[in-house]
Amino acid sequence: MAKLRRARITPGWHERAACKGADHWIFCNDEAALRNGEPRPPYDEEKAKSYCSGCPVRTVCLEEALRMRDLFMVRGGLNADELRAEYLTRQRRAAS
Repeated sequence: MAKLRRARITPGWHERAACKGADHWIFCNDEAALRNGEPRPPYDEEKAKSYCSGCPVRTVCLEEALRMRDLFMVRGGLNADELRAEYLTRQRRAAS
């Protein structure tokens, strides 16, 4: 049976994130309507990545996203496709 790894979250790093207080919708490329039926606010990858570019906790954010397999939005300066590619690259390295 495979051993489950616990995701380690660094407490408090969110408080130092450049995106703290930003509208979280810009980070998520999801076009589905909100639960109340309203259209989802627009995704803005360029704006999302601009927060990441000078963020003091960018690396911590990226590492947490990869550990927790949160690969569906901009995290740590990478978009969803880039996160999945990085995750697969690390998995292959670990397996070899």
